[in-house]
Amino acid sequence: MGEARPQMSLESRSGRQAPADAVVDPGLAESVQKTVHRLARQGPQVLRRPGTTLPRTAAYDLATAPGVLKGAGLFYGAAVIISPLSFLIMTGVQKAQGNTPVSVGTFVAVAVWVYVVIALLVGAIAWRLVLVPGGKRAVAEDLAAAQSRYLLLGEDLDGKDLEMVVRAQDAVNSALAAARFVTLVDPPNRTALAAGVWSMARRLAAGEPQGNGWAMIVAVEEYAERLEEASTAWQQELQAGTWKPGTMSAPLAKAVKRADAAGARAVTLAATV
Repeated sequence: MGEARPQMSLESRSGRQAPADAVVDPGLAESVQKTVHRLARQGPQVLRRPGTTLPRTAAYDLATAPGVLKGAGLFYGAAVIISPLSFLIMTGVQKAQGNTPVSVGTFVAVAVWVYVVIALLVGAIAWRLVLVPGGKRAVAEDLAAAQSRYLLLGEDLDGKDLEMVVRAQDAVNSALAAARFVTLVDPPNRTALAAGVWSMARRLAAGEPQGNGWAMIVAVEEYAERLEEASTAWQQELQAGTWKPGTMSAPLAKAVKRADAAGARAVTLAATV
């Protein structure tokens, strides 16, 4: 099958059955990687059998549908509630001005049309939000670009190999997440870490030795821990008001240095997998 850049949507470790996701070659374009991960979650059959006809759902991001529908429902519900209130306010104003208020029948007839128009508009907006840019044509182009450059978790990789890859993905995800909360450290080399996971997954899928795979996993997990320690130290100084831009206390500098060193070691090991 193909390759996949561990796009850090990685499933967390658990005792459940293998998740239907993929490892993708990090050399692929970001849009292609997203397409592979999305299809691995909602329509893996097209990844198992490249060249098959794409289902209609392939052009939609079903993961966003619940949120979009919820937002659309709230908007429509608000419109339904506001309309009667506006009628009461309007008739009150008309009576206060000595004018004949609009009849209930007229208002209901107008309101029904308004509700229909709002429903159509909300539905069209929701459809556009769920539709993948470029539609099925763009999806087909992404799949062609990803040919033989992704591995399906639970199929191309299973058992202990799958556990190892998922743990590696978890470790990289944790490091990337922790790095977002501390800007004092060197930025994580996402590409190098992802390439290490991809290389390990590809070797395991081919039945080859995993090399320094476990060493890389342990190093990345340590990197994530060191980033969290640096983040905690920085947050404590921020809350205490003792941190000044361009300066670092001895404890904070030590934590940052340890995080950077752990990151360098993780990247070095990732290159040897």
